[in-house]
Amino acid sequence: MHNVPSDLLTLSGSTSIRSRKRSGTSLEIEVEMPNHSDNIPGTDEGTEELKSYHAVRPESSNHPAWLLHMKKYSGYYGDGLAMVLCLIIYASLEAGSPKLTFIPNSYLSYYSYPLKSQTVPSWSVPLYAAGLPLLCFSVIVLLGGKQRVELYRMILALATSMLLTGAITNSLKLAISRPRPNFIVSCWPNGGLVWESGNSTFGGYPVCSTNVKLYGEHLKSFPSGHSSMSASGLGLLTYYLLGQTRAFAGDGHSWHLVVSLVPALLAVAVGVTRITDCWHHTSDVLTGLALGFGISFELYRQIFPSLTHPKCNTMTSELKSSQKPTSTTTSQQLQQPVGPDQEALLHSYQFREARNYGDVQEGLPV
Repeated sequence: MHNVPSDLLTLSGSTSIRSRKRSGTSLEIEVEMPNHSDNIPGTDEGTEELKSYHAVRPESSNHPAWLLHMKKYSGYYGDGLAMVLCLIIYASLEAGSPKLTFIPNSYLSYYSYPLKSQTVPSWSVPLYAAGLPLLCFSVIVLLGGKQRVELYRMILALATSMLLTGAITNSLKLAISRPRPNFIVSCWPNGGLVWESGNSTFGGYPVCSTNVKLYGEHLKSFPSGHSSMSASGLGLLTYYLLGQTRAFAGDGHSWHLVVSLVPALLAVAVGVTRITDCWHHTSDVLTGLALGFGISFELYRQIFPSLTHPKCNTMTSELKSSQKPTSTTTSQQLQQPVGPDQEALLHSYQFREARNYGDVQEGLPV
């Protein structure tokens, strides 16, 4: 039995239906056609050809729009739950306090930088790291005539990338408790160093004169949260632009590469300000950038093929679906010529009777 989609199943004038059999939402039909064995592989000369086709009734259009929408994207519910889980972990770690850390006297010079204002304040990070990619995704998908499922998947990937990066960053901050470069000024504004067990020859556990919350913040140097969060959001946008412009697919132009790398350069610039503002060590920023770019790349590859793929601007799911044959026959059979009646069977009259399950009568010429 050959599986032919109902929207392609058509009949010619010399073709008749011999029998039909209903089964749930499908209909099995036996069709009698004149012999064209010279054009159809697998048939014998001089014999009447009887083929069976399988038509499937389409989904009912009486369902509410919201239900059809949920069914369409039901395959991504697991991704949404993973994003929610990352949100819960990130929020709980963000409210945590780092452990008390031992500071050797020989390291005090690394933490004696001045306390400066932040060039990029913390509240602005989600605005540019998430807002700019979201704007670019929407413009490219909606104005470029692409499927909206691509926009939904990129938004989900953006949220997951930033939340997962933030969760890992916060867990490292709490576990390592590295003092910031401006720790001395932040912990002891008056200049008097106080240790938990008095003055120590080798150092000790600091007892800050500032409030506990501020003290905890100044022990969250490694890795840089500004750098990791910027790289996770803007890095995902960079990979997306590289794919859409096909910069590495063999036929790109230099301006494709330059434009695509602008978001990544912006993330690097944010990391540089964290060093010049004396809020992070160089290793903090480099680790944060590597973490953000790495996680965003993995999330990007969940949706799109390699950046060197000839169709790197097309989602992997679309590429796989386009490679599937529309029939259960082999690809070799699909490429071979067919006779005039079989050609009409596939291209002339839309077989609406197969959808209605009652309008087809046995032996009725069509």
